[in-house]
Amino acid sequence: MSIYTDNGYENRVAYLLHLAQDNVIGLDIVLMLSDSLGPNEDFDGMVTEIEDYITNQCGGDLMKQAEAIKYARLLLEKEL
Repeated sequence: MSIYTDNGYENRVAYLLHLAQDNVIGLDIVLMLSDSLGPNEDFDGMVTEIEDYITNQCGGDLMKQAEAIKYARLLLEKEL
């Protein structure tokens, strides 16, 4: 068992793909962060860095963040 399977993911790659999809950011960003932070930060520092990245991309504007999340959820619903 691993921390990834304990949390419902097949492996680290599946977890990183989930982070990219769930946060609607490019896999390249997630991979860059994962390379910088290392696997020991996947469930802590990585999540914080992704949240910071999203906040910075929206200029700290909560309305823009809410709209981006709403739009992303609509896109995901269409794919399902």
